[in-house]
Amino acid sequence: MNSVLLCEGSTDFALLQYFMRKVYGWEDKERGPGFLRPSRVLGKDGNKLVIGGTGGSSQILSKLEKIVDNNFHSAYDTEYYHKIAIVTDRDEEGTEKGLVQGIQTVFASYGVHMEDVR
Repeated sequence: MNSVLLCEGSTDFALLQYFMRKVYGWEDKERGPGFLRPSRVLGKDGNKLVIGGTGGSSQILSKLEKIVDNNFHSAYDTEYYHKIAIVTDRDEEGTEKGLVQGIQTVFASYGVHMEDVR
């Protein structure tokens, strides 16, 4: 299974990568996709996890749309992400609501089902 964890920037990226390695035993495999900077691919039990920074909260939706578009055009199960997680902070009022609405818009345009797992 392929999964992707999007975060805002390099600090979040470093922390999440360290956490997944030390706490859950994921191993570093390779550099991640070029549209996420920074990014790394981690592996565990035949599964892949891409952790990638988006370059700030204003870039989350555009990076998410790139992932969903890639999934939409993938011909094989091994080429797309089965799970997408977004990690962001709540440092500005209204950020969460706007982000959720943006995610719903991106997903709706591709016919993707979204589950709220807060």
